[in-house]
Amino acid sequence: MCDARAARADAIIVVGAVKPHTDFSGPIESGVLKMTRSALGKAIGAARYHTEFARHGYEPIIREVAALMYDRLPVVAGLAIVEDTAAHACR
Repeated sequence: MCDARAARADAIIVVGAVKPHTDFSGPIESGVLKMTRSALGKAIGAARYHTEFARHGYEPIIREVAALMYDRLPVVAGLAIVEDTAAHACR
C-alpha cells in the first residue's frame, strides 16, 4: 500500500527521525525503514501495519514492507535525523 502520488513520482527521498520508541525496544524502533512503511502507506496503511505487528512482531513487518516498497518504488535516498530521548535533534 502506497500513496498514489508517491508511486508515480520520478524519485522518492524518505526522511525519518531516529529515536527510541515510546512503546518498546528493539533493533528497529524508528527511522527511515519505519517512515518508508508509515509515510508512504499513509494513515490507512499505517493502521493495517499496526494490526500485523500484533500478529507477527514489529521488526519482521517493517523489514518486509520496506523491502517490498524499495523493490517497487523509486526510492533513491533516505535521510535520518537522529534525536535524543527528549526528541531534540542531536548536534
